[in-house]
Amino acid sequence: MACWVVPTIAAELWGISVEQVTAAIREGRAATKQEHGFTLVDVAPNSPQIEAPRKRPEDRPASFVSLTADELIALHVEADAAEVDDEEEADSGSTFDYRAARAQNARERRKPACAVA
Repeated sequence: MACWVVPTIAAELWGISVEQVTAAIREGRAATKQEHGFTLVDVAPNSPQIEAPRKRPEDRPASFVSLTADELIALHVEADAAEVDDEEEADSGSTFDYRAARAQNARERRKPACAVA
């Protein structure tokens, strides 16, 4: 199975300089490809190829589940209730103050049980 890495990693794995890797790329002695603007080198070109197992369509797990009309209505009811709760909080003026929470956390913080020297 191919193992694609950048030339600097290939040089480290092969124990040679980056210049030797780039020379091998120029001369066509190293398998390369371009992806997202990067040159990648195959550091294991002669390794065995392993194919992913192919399942029949009926044996594949479902990638989605269809909702019934009742489930869809229940989801909308829950979402509407959450929106009402958010609006009530905004109307009441109670908002989360991160500064107060940080100050309280700082007051309650304890030092570690043992100090590392």
